[in-house]
Amino acid sequence: MNKLIIGIVSVAVLAFGLVPAEAATKYVAYQKTLASFSASATGLTTLQGSQVKRTVEDSAYAEKFICTGTRLEVQSFSMNIVVRKRAKAACDYAKELKPNLSTWFQNKPTQARSYVGKVFLTATSPGE
Repeated sequence: MNKLIIGIVSVAVLAFGLVPAEAATKYVAYQKTLASFSASATGLTTLQGSQVKRTVEDSAYAEKFICTGTRLEVQSFSMNIVVRKRAKAACDYAKELKPNLSTWFQNKPTQARSYVGKVFLTATSPGE
């Protein structure tokens, strides 16, 4: 009996292209790096604010907006807090611009010196 049910389901999937909704959804990510922050600044500059605004506008169909602050792996815990506050400021502004947007902020360590202290924005939208 189990083999019969599995066979029927398999034929239905092959014949009608039935797949779970999650498997059928593809997402497209749009990424942007904000301009550099000065020293231990945690607030957004006018330029950075305009970059967040442009990213939100350019990803009008985005469902999720992720802001990631980066720090060098060997940096102190206080720098961890600074880059997290930067990421939070970017996501808070994105949420202010588009209240129904799901936002998430985080911080991550890196070994790449060129990424240190930066904030990366990632907007994900359903694709085709």
